[in-house]
Amino acid sequence: MRIANRVRKGGHDIPPEDVKRRFAGRWDALKRVFPYCDEVIFYDNENGFVKVAEYKNSRLLFTGDYRPEWLDDFLKQNN
Repeated sequence: MRIANRVRKGGHDIPPEDVKRRFAGRWDALKRVFPYCDEVIFYDNENGFVKVAEYKNSRLLFTGDYRPEWLDDFLKQNN
């Protein structure tokens, strides 16, 4: 849906198989980047642009009570 919206607005398209491949490896890619970061801030853009968590000092700290489903997926992959 997001890609189709971008294409309608004149942006570039991405083949569905590339999207699926990239999506499948998203959490592993993120974990590989963590050691190089002092801080990682997670935002949810489903209903605006809301800060939901941050990774700091090797800990994931939640912001507020709202936790999107994708953040729960990330936690399941890393426990």
